[in-house]
Amino acid sequence: MGLAILGGLASALFAFSAPLAPHNAFGILFVVLAYFVQLPLFLLSLSHGIFPALLAGGSATLVTALGSGLIGGSYLESGMNFLLWNAGPVIFVSHLALLARPTTNKGHEWYPPGRLLLWLVAWGSFILGVVYLFPEFTGLGAIDFKSLEGMSKDAMSGTTPDTSTAAKVTQIIFVLKNYMSGVMATSWAIMFVINAIVAQVILARTGYNRRPIIRLQEIDLPSWFLLLVAFTGLAAMILGGHPLGLLAQNLLILVSFPFFLLGLGTVHVYCSGRERRRMLLGVFYGFMILFGWLVLFVTILGVFEPWLKLRQNVSKRKKG
Repeated sequence: MGLAILGGLASALFAFSAPLAPHNAFGILFVVLAYFVQLPLFLLSLSHGIFPALLAGGSATLVTALGSGLIGGSYLESGMNFLLWNAGPVIFVSHLALLARPTTNKGHEWYPPGRLLLWLVAWGSFILGVVYLFPEFTGLGAIDFKSLEGMSKDAMSGTTPDTSTAAKVTQIIFVLKNYMSGVMATSWAIMFVINAIVAQVILARTGYNRRPIIRLQEIDLPSWFLLLVAFTGLAAMILGGHPLGLLAQNLLILVSFPFFLLGLGTVHVYCSGRERRRMLLGVFYGFMILFGWLVLFVTILGVFEPWLKLRQNVSKRKKG
């Protein structure tokens, strides 16, 4: 019980590290800690199970809500935000990840990694839906675009901006309004996966990991998921600027994330077994950071992987 509460306190402290960054000499360190809010919760849930995780998540949510209220924020919004973006999904996905059934060779068949990924996307999609259909729930991470437009007008007041400057400001607001929520939700999903991987590596090295480390090569997606992504894209095109169309545009970004990971898994399979495998992967990730279009290439590779079966072909070639 004490360990669970300590884990919850650590998670809450990580959540408060971002606001402290501008006022601290170790600002960069505090920003980095803010990205690992979920790590203490993962460490507890993946090693000790659901009940300690519930206690840790509840205590972290409570401390975050109280702390935010004390510094002038909203108790309810802060607590809801932390619960829906951090504690809730970590507890839920970790519970699924630890589900297993015995096999004939006295081993265990664990809950499929691809299904875990789909549940994560479903969770994020639900929150995006609430943000767009019920914009009054600003505590869920919605962006106040009216305030953004007002700030841009205030910034340009007293000046005589040329037509090109005004057009650029309008274009930036348009991009933010149409795509920022989807980008933020996908960034959240990326950090969620990174936190889970880091937690599993730490637990594996300390001997507390209850499930073998999940690898990108193990990810498989059901065939119906591609149809869902295609339907989302079609809805985004047809509905356009309608609130449901904006929701579909942002959902399309989020639901493409599993195919990006599937494509990364294919790249890992291709590099596995080769000399200087780590160097090859390091160069690839470096190029992907430098050239953003590679992300699109990897995502497309993931879309076509079920038909191309590149992972299976590479594995057969190595065995042969």
